[in-house]
Amino acid sequence: DSDRQFTATALDLSAWVGYALKINDTVFGVVKTAVFSTNTIITLTDESTSLPTTISTVEFKTDAKYIKLLNGTSYTKDSNTIQYNGIKPFITWKLLAIFMTDANTKLSDTGSFTITSANFRTPSAGEINAAKSTYLQNSTREENHIIDYLNTESTDFTLWNSKGNENIENFNIMII
Repeated sequence: DSDRQFTATALDLSAWVGYALKINDTVFGVVKTAVFSTNTIITLTDESTSLPTTISTVEFKTDAKYIKLLNGTSYTKDSNTIQYNGIKPFITWKLLAIFMTDANTKLSDTGSFTITSANFRTPSAGEINAAKSTYLQNSTREENHIIDYLNTESTDFTLWNSKGNENIENFNIMII
């Protein structure tokens, strides 16, 4: 029906509210609403991945804790509602930091080589380190959000050993 809504024809799936879904083996989401009349209109949460244009398989699980860990969710801590953005921002910032170091180095069967266009100015080592430092600080901030979420929801994640409130050891501060 849309990016976050689909209709199950002639099925009563109204009990699926809060369930985790795996659609076409690649799309993961959490059911926000499931309204049944003759068909069930299922709406996924805003944090869920956008639906594909064609749905061929739908698998469900009554527990959505790992999809919420991946995609994000809202949770309550000390009577405050906190928006948790999931693990994806952490991974993104880490990959950007890696990309700053390895961006123009390519591997071949004869070894590493560098591709640099004549139209581009190569950034200085200081510029690369400054950008990388910023990306690593952002990844540490996201790691702190993940730690806070897991500490607050530790009853859902029994293998998680609660840690301190913040990771302050991974900051990569460059003084140039």
